[in-house]
Amino acid sequence: MEYNLTANGEPFTVTVSPTEGDAASNTAEAEMTIAGNRYAVAATRVEGNHLHLKVNGRGMNVYVGEGEAGRTVMVNGLMIQVADAEDAARSPQGKRRAKRGPQEVTSPTPAVVTSVLVAAGDRVAEGQGVVVVTAMKMETTLTAPYGGVVTAMNTEAGANVNPGDILVEIERDADGNEGDADDDGQ
Repeated sequence: MEYNLTANGEPFTVTVSPTEGDAASNTAEAEMTIAGNRYAVAATRVEGNHLHLKVNGRGMNVYVGEGEAGRTVMVNGLMIQVADAEDAARSPQGKRRAKRGPQEVTSPTPAVVTSVLVAAGDRVAEGQGVVVVTAMKMETTLTAPYGGVVTAMNTEAGANVNPGDILVEIERDADGNEGDADDDGQ
């Protein structure tokens, strides 16, 4: 099977040839070709959105979150926005979202909130840090997807969060501007 996808807005094709599968162990194996390179891949679902992949014998943990513009995939700390290329091509909004990333402030993996950088009522700019989470000994700053005003904080320091949990609600600026952060950096 051939899949035409985009990763962070860049198109690529994946050809998958299933080789084995074991429903009892939640494991599937396949040969994949990406950009002319062949890979032997074994995928095991650990739980929910957590997968363990072996790519050419090298193991790695992968987390997958759903979003309006496709899926956010986190591999060894690298976040990649993946979407079906046809969906992205059909929708100008889908193209923009795929390039800009997720439109909600959610954690890409199960994590613990280490700090909250904004409060309800604060004005934020696109890309401004709003929450810091830690997972697998790695700290990640989650950012505002667009400028606007924080309308709700749905988390606090020390909270356990999961992909899909909306941590910060932001009302986009009505005039379409990306927003300016307050003078104090908030």
